[in-house]
Amino acid sequence: MLRPGGQLFVYTRTPEQNSRSVWGRFFPGFTRREQRLYCDATLHDALASLGPVVMRQHAFERSATLTQLAERVRGGSYSTFALYPPDENLLWPASSAPSPAPTRSPGPTRTSWCRRR
Repeated sequence: MLRPGGQLFVYTRTPEQNSRSVWGRFFPGFTRREQRLYCDATLHDALASLGPVVMRQHAFERSATLTQLAERVRGGSYSTFALYPPDENLLWPASSAPSPAPTRSPGPTRTSWCRRR
């Protein structure tokens, strides 16, 4: 419950942002499985009953090694990965992997991305 004059901060992605994320770009079916996100207009309308809504989008530069990303997948850092069948390999298939895939070397072992609108 918000007290009068209180502020609510929501950190989320839109479906469009999700498809451009490192997960949406390199994991087949990620955006198809993740159906719990709302577009800007829907989110705005849902929050409007609380009072005036100011929506801002921020870009966050991110960087991780491919090993770190693979660990996040295996560790369940994103609930979307729980929507995959247990027998599906969640590591990058060679056809869509950022170069190089986590199991290949030598070559770049770090990837960077920015979540932007």
